Amino acid sequence: MKEIWKTIEDELTGEFARGYALAQHMGIHDMRRECKVDGKLLGYEWGDFGDYGSSSFQEWEDETNYIVCTDEEADDLAYNNIVDSLWAFTPSFLAGETGIDIEVFEALAANGKCESNNDAVASLINSTCGVAEFVDSAVGADGRGHFIAHYDHEEHEVKVGNKTFYIYRVN
Repeated sequence: MKEIWKTIEDELTGEFARGYALAQHMGIHDMRRECKVDGKLLGYEWGDFGDYGSSSFQEWEDETNYIVCTDEEADDLAYNNIVDSLWAFTPSFLAGETGIDIEVFEALAANGKCESNNDAVASLINSTCGVAEFVDSAVGADGRGHFIAHYDHEEHEVKVGNKTFYIYRVN
């Protein structure tokens, strides 16, 4: 009997760790281990979602409204989301990071083009502090959750074995 529990522990900290982390975060205790077919485990069912191994961070976004990221995935996702929404930052934050007069960013915001201003704001950031430094400052000020978890701006950390996952509600 101890062998099956060791097998399950190995599976849940291996290729099924991401789904297990999400189930822990969501407080789902209803777990069903799918039986093996031809010696291969099919997966785990956690309440309303299933994990069939080697899942991506967006695997359950449509089913659960959550994404489950590694640290590197969360950094990349926050970076991309920030770069795509530079136009949405407040003129005071943009001025503080770039050293450019706030009036420049206020004028860009006042023209009503919103997303269309992203390239202009990016150009100003690139010519001053640089995008990577800007992103670091934005994440330092508000946290990654602010830029990833569109629902509540929260980042949740769940450890599974020796792996750490960051969970974000996106809808």
